[in-house]
Amino acid sequence: PPPVLVAQSKIKNVLGSQFLISNSQWYFDHRHRSLMSNGEISLAAIGGKNVNRSYKCVMGLERRRSGDKLDIYIEFNEYEWIYMNYVRGILYIFSSDNDLNELIVNQGGKVSDTTFKLRKGTPRGMYKLLDKVD
Repeated sequence: PPPVLVAQSKIKNVLGSQFLISNSQWYFDHRHRSLMSNGEISLAAIGGKNVNRSYKCVMGLERRRSGDKLDIYIEFNEYEWIYMNYVRGILYIFSSDNDLNELIVNQGGKVSDTTFKLRKGTPRGMYKLLDKVD
C-alpha cells in the first residue's frame, strides 16, 4: 500500500481505538475546579489488545461552559511520554516522539471524521496540566 495509507492506518490503530485505564485515583481540586488524578495507573488494553502495565499518569477533567476538557499525560519512561487533550470534538496530541508529532501534522486531517478531529498539541497545555499537580 502507499505510504500515506500505511501512516493513516498506524494513526487509526494507535489513536483511533479505545483504551482502558484501571486503578486510577481521582480527587476534586477546588483551586482548579476540576477532577484530578496523579499517580500510577494500569493501562489494561488498547484497541482490544491486552497491555497490563503500570505507568505514571496525570489526568484532569474540567467542566466548562464552552465544553468539557479532558487532559491525559502518560509517562512510559523518563524519555517517552504522550499528552492528549480532548475538548469540543478535537483531540490534540503532543508526544516525545517527533515522528508521531510529524505524522499527526501531515496526516491528522485524513484520520479525522465526523466524530472528532485530530490535531497536534502544544507543550504549553501539557505544562499547564503538570503544574496543577506540583
